Amino acid sequence: MENSTIQIDSFQEKPKRPQLLTVLCVLSFVMCAFTIISSAMNIVQNTPENHQQSVEQLRTINPVMADQMEDMYATMESNIYLKLSPYFNLVFMLGSLLGVIMMWNLNKKGFYIYAVAEILPYISYLFVDGSKISIPGLSPGTGALFMMVSLILMILCDLVFVFLYSKNLKVMQ
Repeated sequence: MENSTIQIDSFQEKPKRPQLLTVLCVLSFVMCAFTIISSAMNIVQNTPENHQQSVEQLRTINPVMADQMEDMYATMESNIYLKLSPYFNLVFMLGSLLGVIMMWNLNKKGFYIYAVAEILPYISYLFVDGSKISIPGLSPGTGALFMMVSLILMILCDLVFVFLYSKNLKVMQ
């Protein structure tokens, strides 16, 4: 009679995802979905024809604001970065989503992909002349201030998320 040896593989239990990581990932999934949808809609609607149609509709209500909007669109058309920014935003957000999916699966590389995809867009703001940004209905120069405040808030939010995700690196492989 043959002696059969039974090999028992040690079952390695997959580490459980911490609750904080789960909450961060769910919040990031929601934000990524919202931003990807809005970026895709922005790409589709960001055409000179749609811009002109918006200006003409506004001109019937408020001619001064329509002129401001027309100036804003002219600034956008003259700046190559502003033309390409909807595409950049979509690529960065897809990178963030990939990183979040990897972190959801406890893959440590996802954190680094997420961090780069969240931080990299702010470097691109170096190519925007804030003094030329205007928001229809607001006084000149207010657009740059609005952009600066929005940028600071976005940076703070992204830094908090990157920091909180980094707290979970020890459970990721």
